[in-house]
Amino acid sequence: MNTRSTPAVKAVEAAGVAFRLLEYDYGPNAEAVGLQAAEAMGAKHADVADPAKAERSIGYVVGDISPLSQRKRLRTAIDTSANALDEMVVNGRRRGLQIAVRAADLIEILGASVHALT
Repeated sequence: MNTRSTPAVKAVEAAGVAFRLLEYDYGPNAEAVGLQAAEAMGAKHADVADPAKAERSIGYVVGDISPLSQRKRLRTAIDTSANALDEMVVNGRRRGLQIAVRAADLIEILGASVHALT
């Protein structure tokens, strides 16, 4: 199996939108996988959910949680500040793999609602 062909990658491919795959060296001993990914990608800002709550609600382990290709589709809310972004980066459903996609495309793919959350 191609390690770059995950359920999340397949979901964004099926949507027919442009995207980029970003890979980084995953450190299995990292305390906060999401923050490690953000630092490895050179992110200016990243917010992550409480790991235990995320695992319980999604059914995947931290590092494999993505808004794309969830077993149980959860409602997704995105802050209005996303409208000013060229792209957003989400987990690619494999540790060490991220997907960069236009913010507007991600909102559409997810059927996300956009609100002033912050």
